[in-house]
Amino acid sequence: ALASTAAKAAAAAAAGADDVVVAARAAPLPALPPADLVFDPIGGRLTAPLLAALAPGGRYLVVGFVGGIAEVDFASVARCQVEIVGVRAGEYARRDPAGGAANLAEIDALAPCLVPHIGLRAPLAAARDAFAVMAEGRLTGKAVVDC
Repeated sequence: ALASTAAKAAAAAAAGADDVVVAARAAPLPALPPADLVFDPIGGRLTAPLLAALAPGGRYLVVGFVGGIAEVDFASVARCQVEIVGVRAGEYARRDPAGGAANLAEIDALAPCLVPHIGLRAPLAAARDAFAVMAEGRLTGKAVVDC
């Protein structure tokens, strides 16, 4: 797991992360341990070092790009023998409704095992404040806005 604060790193470790690396949001990334899989919802400046950390045969899942869209050195990707996979569950279900339904059934079966870390609960009237906490990177876990 890659976390921007010690508190977030502790939460990741408590959730079962084998390795946790702390890197402040604007700081250069420290050396990263080899990884078989990278699940990246951030992108941007993290893309190149996370790709470089992949072990041969590893997979890099492009889940989002809130940090921006990075340029990728495809020659490096080929030399390292890694895969880059775009992940967009909603799009998959639109293109393959039966496959999407099967995936959803599998996710539903796993759901009782998942216990998200709720770092913030807010009433609907304070939703703007909850989004500000997320945008500033001060949230550990998920935010829940109650209606």
